[in-house]
Amino acid sequence: MVRRVLVFGCALSVFFASFICIAQGQALSQEIAQDEVFYNEQGLSFFNQGYYTSLPQGRPQEAQQLFEQAIAAFKQSIAINETYADAHRNLARVYYVQKRFADAAQEYERLIELMPEDIDMYVKLATAHANQEKYPEAIDVLERAKEVADDEHVVSLLNEFLQRLQQND
Repeated sequence: MVRRVLVFGCALSVFFASFICIAQGQALSQEIAQDEVFYNEQGLSFFNQGYYTSLPQGRPQEAQQLFEQAIAAFKQSIAINETYADAHRNLARVYYVQKRFADAAQEYERLIELMPEDIDMYVKLATAHANQEKYPEAIDVLERAKEVADDEHVVSLLNEFLQRLQQND
């Protein structure tokens, strides 16, 4: 009887030790998730200060410094979670504002991989290509978007955009 109690007690101790390890692991993974969000929010704060405060007040150098800080924060967020779409979207936005269209295009491509149903990402990618005068690439992206679009009105708008790009091609 004493032996059964000892065996049961040991088994119960192992169970609780495992439970504690699992709980600690979950807390750690939640902490990591908070970190990616933290860096993304930090990046948004830098971007907003630069875009909505420094630029309108005629301080472009200060805005550029804030944009670089935003980029670093968004990259940190992505380093923690490579599939965190919000950080990729925000990074693309900063690149676009800086007229770094090739970098923005790279992020929009990644977003299309992460969210292939998001038509807006295709349009933004096509716009980034068009700003580089890469009209055939922009046209290809919009053709891909039409394959994904399930709304006739959206397809119609994509066709209008395609026509404008084809005039430049």
